Amino acid sequence: MRRNFNADGTARVKNPKIILIVPMIFVIIGLTLVFFAFKQKNDNDNFMKTAVSVSAECTRVWVTSSTDDDGDTNYYYHADVEYEYNDFMYHAYDVSVDERTSEGDLITIYINPDKPNDARQEYTQIEFIFQTIFGGLFAFIGFVVIIVLLKNHGR
Repeated sequence: MRRNFNADGTARVKNPKIILIVPMIFVIIGLTLVFFAFKQKNDNDNFMKTAVSVSAECTRVWVTSSTDDDGDTNYYYHADVEYEYNDFMYHAYDVSVDERTSEGDLITIYINPDKPNDARQEYTQIEFIFQTIFGGLFAFIGFVVIIVLLKNHGR
């Protein structure tokens, strides 16, 4: 059986464009994550421009957990809350809280004054930063692999 080899002895790939599919998928996933991180941040920033802060009472508090492959357990704290706005009572379900929150505690949430059922917590940058860095690394790795493959193909 006869094989095709490059001048340096490495095997020649019949269709080098197929090899680019995997790093292109990395680039697409990474850029998509970055796009949605910025979109979510923009949506939250727009919400907070008109949001009104209200005090909400925790009516139910519970904890969920998950264990990762390393055996580390992460705990997530949730609450159902009720709040009053313009003399009407509203409810928000499954609001993230910290481990010190108990039933009956008051927490601050933000609502859309035009749609008081639209209640959110104060936006934190951590999710945005994580998603942006993770997506950026994904895209960067894909770009590096593409450049290396194209450079090596040109030999």
